[in-house]
Amino acid sequence: MSLSHQPLIVMKGVDSKPLHGRYATFDDGVDGPTSIHDGMDNAVVITFDDANRHLITLGATGSRKTTSVQAPAIVRLIETGCSGLVVDVKGEYRHLAEKYSEQVMVIGADEEATPYNLIQGLSDEQFTAFLNEHRTSVKEPYWGAMGVQDAKFVRKTYQLMDREPTLADIVDALKDPQAFVGLCDAFLKYKSSLPKDYLELLKAVRSNRFSILAMGDSALLDIGAPVMEDVQKQYSWQTNGLISALAPFSTDVCLREKFSPKQTDDGEPEAPMPSMEDLLYRDRKVLLMDIPVDRFGQTAHVISKLLRIRLISTITGFRRHKQVGCGEHFYTFFAADEYQHLINLDADIGHNGLFDDTTFFDRCRGYGHINLVATQSVSALESKAGAGIALDCLLQNIGTVITFSSADPATDRLLKGRVSAADAEQISSVVRSDLPAGEAYVVGRAMERHGKGTLVSRVKAGFIPGAPYMSRYFAGMPDPERIPNYEGVLDFVKNPFHELNSRPPMAGVSAIRHSFNDCFLSIMQDLEISQADLCPDHHEVDVVVCEDAEYCVSLQGFMEGLTPTLWQRGLTLSITRHDAHGWRCEIPMITVMPFVEEYMRPTDRRVRERDPLESGLVRQLMRETAPDVHEQVKVFPVDDDENPAEAFVRFYTGSASLMLSKKLWGCICQCLGHLESQYSRVSIEQYFGHEDAEAEPPKDLFDVFVDDE
Repeated sequence: MSLSHQPLIVMKGVDSKPLHGRYATFDDGVDGPTSIHDGMDNAVVITFDDANRHLITLGATGSRKTTSVQAPAIVRLIETGCSGLVVDVKGEYRHLAEKYSEQVMVIGADEEATPYNLIQGLSDEQFTAFLNEHRTSVKEPYWGAMGVQDAKFVRKTYQLMDREPTLADIVDALKDPQAFVGLCDAFLKYKSSLPKDYLELLKAVRSNRFSILAMGDSALLDIGAPVMEDVQKQYSWQTNGLISALAPFSTDVCLREKFSPKQTDDGEPEAPMPSMEDLLYRDRKVLLMDIPVDRFGQTAHVISKLLRIRLISTITGFRRHKQVGCGEHFYTFFAADEYQHLINLDADIGHNGLFDDTTFFDRCRGYGHINLVATQSVSALESKAGAGIALDCLLQNIGTVITFSSADPATDRLLKGRVSAADAEQISSVVRSDLPAGEAYVVGRAMERHGKGTLVSRVKAGFIPGAPYMSRYFAGMPDPERIPNYEGVLDFVKNPFHELNSRPPMAGVSAIRHSFNDCFLSIMQDLEISQADLCPDHHEVDVVVCEDAEYCVSLQGFMEGLTPTLWQRGLTLSITRHDAHGWRCEIPMITVMPFVEEYMRPTDRRVRERDPLESGLVRQLMRETAPDVHEQVKVFPVDDDENPAEAFVRFYTGSASLMLSKKLWGCICQCLGHLESQYSRVSIEQYFGHEDAEAEPPKDLFDVFVDDE
């Protein structure tokens, strides 16, 4: 059965009859609304065919645009097998990926999202049009144009190398021209022939005295280039707009992982993704772009624009809409809140292989495509696209307008232009002041279920028999079962600027904690080797636990026994202060450990409680400790109730008395507590009892299990 005549959105009529048009009436025919409106004689029905002429929802924040119109319509489209793109910059639609996991594919930056190369498949003209939106200055024809040319050159060069570049590759090359030029020079010297269009582009780049080739000191340039200082200035002016807009795709771990998929040795992605055409027309997938703007800022809008370019180019480039039943048995669709960030009314982009929104909306009816967009007001659109004829033409191409409560003058003018003069003031007054949340005015043209004429009616969200999706979100948008995690794992590499014996640049608790976390695994390995006594020449312990610009805290002495613990008779804690009045204090660990146990975090205590060796052994070590050891060093907290931030602890070592910030002392004890809890899980016994002393131990020497807090 044809989908075009089926209801997409159904809402209750508030009045007994609309201002214009008529409500759906009972009909025993196949396409009649009886099964949906059982017992109701005043419902407004927007069919798929009506929505094929597009729909815009307007209303102030909190007027329930999303829960009353956008979300129910998207659910209906998914459940009827339609395909399309949902742009979600607020994280409201993620639950759909869980409910409709077979149909909805998440394009995002969290671990559950599908990796996707945003620029793969874009034509040169489309890629250029995208770059021009983010160059240094679009008002001046020159500024930024050479940066766009350099970015195009980088992309074409990688493609000639049989490597599909990503946005991260583009911005990495622009930020580090020397690395790219080294690769480019070697490649061009190796190739015996090149495509003619690439040679033309190369010629243009070489003729630019401030190009990426000049910045990278390419051997392909003629002698007599300008001085590097001038090159750097000009190159920065030309590329800083692109680098600023695209930098997060390189620097943000989450974005790089998902939008710059890893490639195999032959240049192909590890998990090839179907083309946009196959996703829409063969697989009938709904792409859910879940990039919260509060986490990724303007980059979320960059991604949404690129995805929309991919969608539009696919729909307009597909030539078999009717053959596959698009526009009758299924529809493609685009749904987005915050449409003001996506609107594009630049008619000149048609020369670059793209359609502006006015042209695209005009042609969509023949493509079987539905646009469902929402924004706070017409003024919001004007702020991005400008007021004038272009915006008026776009709004005229939208068949149905649903307006919730709004005091926007431009929205008021839009409504008055669509209704009769007799009704204009009444509708304007109600929309500005008297519409509660969930109620709206629907103004539609050629409404199929309403005599195929104009309909002007006041409606409200409510339970609709036969259409449960319309009332699914009365309580608000649900949270996903699994909250997306946007914290990626950093990839650490060797620092080429590292100098031995250098001191940290900062002081304080944060610097102490950072240095401990940075060296944690190496500390564990040193302690394990020392206690196992595998290396007789290096069995003594001398390892830095944590340090900052003022203090260095280390463990010194020796370890013994088969129980992995810091409760050691021969182990001392050394605290050294770096300054003109510096001092050094050594405290036996058996004196420090009671403080460490006191400062242990709950997670570390739980680890210790799971250790069966801990309960009696620690107490035994404390009892066996010589009494005079405790008298060698004493630690007294010196509290300042009036100013806790200035509280200190005092160390007594013989005739000397030293003071340390209590906050810093607590941080040191917490670091030692975490080290003790994790080190207690190391198996020292694996190093002893082998018949063949030269045989390799049965386990990895440094197989340390660490609980992340």
